[in-house]
Amino acid sequence: MFMEKRFKMQRIGFILYLLMLVIVAIYSLSFMTSYENLFGFFLKENQGVIDFHKHMLAYNDVLFWFSVVGCVSILFMFILELRAKICDWFALGIMTAFGVVNVASSLYGLLSLPKLMNEYKGVDFTHMQDEDQTLIGVVYNLKFETFYIGYVILGLLLIVTIAFISILWVNRILYKKSEVLDHE
Repeated sequence: MFMEKRFKMQRIGFILYLLMLVIVAIYSLSFMTSYENLFGFFLKENQGVIDFHKHMLAYNDVLFWFSVVGCVSILFMFILELRAKICDWFALGIMTAFGVVNVASSLYGLLSLPKLMNEYKGVDFTHMQDEDQTLIGVVYNLKFETFYIGYVILGLLLIVTIAFISILWVNRILYKKSEVLDHE
């Protein structure tokens, strides 16, 4: 009965972890969409826009590769049958390593977003019309929604990852103890 409840927690954690990894992958693929109009500037007057765009691309590249690792961990979750059984020590080691990477990606994202937001606030967008005639007379409006969504997604990934890996560890340790008690 007790192990059934613990295993139910593992299944719930499995689903939440899987869902968060998919959401992070989608977020990393769509991150630059809101800022696509900041690409293709070369004049010195637009150096702030150019630098910000480069920093955004660098951030997005790192986030993308972290999400690729997350997708690989999804594959391993199914190979190791974590939805259907208590994991062995090997599987626990693999999932812990993936968990550490996902915690690192969350922390990287959460620590980098404020820096990017501050840089974004300081960029001078008034000279973009010098290079893009479609922007003449258009006032650039700052878009922070993507940053705020990132805070929520990465914060949830951090919480769900720690919870899921913790559940795996607890279930493995309790399962081992119950196995020893059953044989005595």
